[in-house]
Amino acid sequence: MSGRNKDLVRRFIHEEDHGNWDVLRREIVSPKYMTHFPGAPPVDLDGQERNNRAFLKAFPDLEHIILHTIAEGNKVIDITTVRATHTGEFQGKTPTGKTIELWAIHFWEIENDRIVNQTVYADTAALVRQLGINPIPQQR
Repeated sequence: MSGRNKDLVRRFIHEEDHGNWDVLRREIVSPKYMTHFPGAPPVDLDGQERNNRAFLKAFPDLEHIILHTIAEGNKVIDITTVRATHTGEFQGKTPTGKTIELWAIHFWEIENDRIVNQTVYADTAALVRQLGINPIPQQR
């Protein structure tokens, strides 16, 4: 089962990177699927698609490179490098042309051969630092 779950996660990442949302809905995720980002409310697959499409406007060559995958029972964890080039506006920052690279850790839960939950911990500090965005407003 663990190997099959790892394959399902790898397939999710591949299909998401290629914008194959219909495949994700039809073959990979459960109707009760939710994504969790610390500090933000959970989103369903429609919400994740909206967020991903917005991110892709700024970083159209987004790529996840899976470095490690661990599975036990119905849980999978992966450590991933995220790489992309900043060619569109992002959080008010005009395109820099810079290639950004950061890590992310994903925790997945699978039920009945479908992904039901994903929790994402991404190094967003590296993202804003590489783009020159100051995440902390200056005191006046």
